[in-house]
Order: sequence, then structure tokens, then C-alpha cells
Amino acid sequence: MGIFFKNNLNKACVFQFLFVYLSIRLRDIKPLKIKIMMNGLSISKLKEIENKFGNFEIKQVSGGANDIFLKFGYWENVNCEELQIVIGQSIKVIEDSDYDDDCGYKFNYLLK
Repeated sequence: MGIFFKNNLNKACVFQFLFVYLSIRLRDIKPLKIKIMMNGLSISKLKEIENKFGNFEIKQVSGGANDIFLKFGYWENVNCEELQIVIGQSIKVIEDSDYDDDCGYKFNYLLK
């Protein structure tokens, strides 16, 4: 009987851990989806960006304002003015860069 209880307790702990982990992950993902949808950045707009500038990733800054940004290739530089035209005026595009001693400048494009 003690083994049965211990196994059930372990299962309960695992389920509780998974629930907490999934809750945290879903909480982290939600602002990204809401911001993109509210400002009208549609799938067709994302495909247009990819066609013009190449492969990119949508990322979110961790901490602070949790801004969303686009990263092209391996932190490549793209024309910010052309990107702003493609995205439209409802979302402001801000070029940001950091210098890395190994790779040089790493560019990303904040969406505000």
C-alpha cells in the first residue's frame, strides 16, 4: 500500500510540475500573439517580409517591456526604411544593434 501511495504521489508531483511549466510557457507566449494580432501583422504580411528580406525569426525580448523583434538570418542588417514600408504605419520599426567581438554587429528590428 505504501508503494502505491508513493507512485501516485510522484505522478501528482509530475502533473503539478507540468501544469506549472505549461502555464508559465503559455503566459510567456500570449503577449507575442496578442500584439501581432492587435496591430494587424498578418500571415500574408509575414510572407511578404520573407519574400523581400529572406528568412527571419520573430522573437521576444525577455524582461523589461518584452518587445517583439525580427531577426533576419544570423543577425543580418536590412534596410529599416524598406521594412517599415512593407509592415506599414500601424507598427513602428526600430533598428537595434549590439556589437559582438567575435561576429561584429548583430542587428534586430523592434516592433512597437
